[in-house]
Amino acid sequence: MIAPDIPGVIRGGTKVTLIRDGFKGTEGVISMPDGSMLFTEQDVDKIIKIDNNGNISTYLEHTNRTIGLAYDHKGRLIATQSREPRIAVMAPTTAVLADAFEGQPLVRPNDLVIDRNNGIYFTDPIPNPEVAFRPPPPGRKPLLFYITPAESSQRRARTCRPSMVCSSVPMRRPSTQPMQAPSRPSTFRRMEVSRTHASLR
Repeated sequence: MIAPDIPGVIRGGTKVTLIRDGFKGTEGVISMPDGSMLFTEQDVDKIIKIDNNGNISTYLEHTNRTIGLAYDHKGRLIATQSREPRIAVMAPTTAVLADAFEGQPLVRPNDLVIDRNNGIYFTDPIPNPEVAFRPPPPGRKPLLFYITPAESSQRRARTCRPSMVCSSVPMRRPSTQPMQAPSRPSTFRRMEVSRTHASLR
């Protein structure tokens, strides 16, 4: 397989090498400080590590169906967890940073990113009913949340408010990429973000 050109990500024509397949539900690939790679195997509650020599090992188990991963500026591994929905610190210690909004649990936290100030943005979309672990609260929209740097230092800040309200817009996959066709239809989504801003409290 040959990669398409994705500016700032990968040069077109780069050979893609299969390291291993057969994982169950891979998500959230990130680099570790030493250059190793982590990703989640969400359907079996694991985080997998591939070191700089290509060795594959289990980094963490019993991960509460973790999806998104990121390192903050303190070196903590932060994760979105979806079976019991919450934002958690997973290493080197453990803590729950957020798990509720307006007295209701989060629905299914998915993606997260650490900003330059060490704040945490994360999404809480509304999944399709056939893959949802629980129904969303009545009237709940897909939301983007923000945990401020000060609040991310707390051990447990249970109640959060949305930073921005998001809507999803389907986007078609470009048909000219020389990649193997997916086994099922794929949809890209662009998040239209408003300018209102309220942080987790």
